[in-house]
Amino acid sequence: MAGNPTVLLVLFVPDEEVVYRNEFGAELIDNAHRFVSRLAADRFLGYLQAQKAAMTGQRAAHTNRPELVAAHGYDTKYAMHAARLGFQYEGLFRQAVIYKGRNRDTAWFSIIDGDWPRLRAAFERWLSPANFDAEGRQRESLSDLTRPAE
Repeated sequence: MAGNPTVLLVLFVPDEEVVYRNEFGAELIDNAHRFVSRLAADRFLGYLQAQKAAMTGQRAAHTNRPELVAAHGYDTKYAMHAARLGFQYEGLFRQAVIYKGRNRDTAWFSIIDGDWPRLRAAFERWLSPANFDAEGRQRESLSDLTRPAE
């Protein structure tokens, strides 16, 4: 885990927001304090500061996949994850930013309040114990459940 804040976040989800937790999850939660470290706190703070800087324009957003940005104008892996979570593609601002002397496109995705009831139901259905077989494999993918009706 190396102090990865994304991995650690699940240990601190409020109980009222948890859809399903088995005995292994309960044991992890009971031992969450064993996973917290100064390294994790420093990394999480760094992540938050970087996100704030990108959102406020103090610096351009960073991608770990510059080859995707160069080829497609935006991070297509990020876009795939956004779509899987139910974000709707809103559009592409071509040459929205000039960073280090290069034009950069910005892809826009959104979830609006009217989308939330359908998406919440999809997340709850996907996380339900009934969606997993005896080996723990999902029966329905999150992508299938969050796909907008046509």
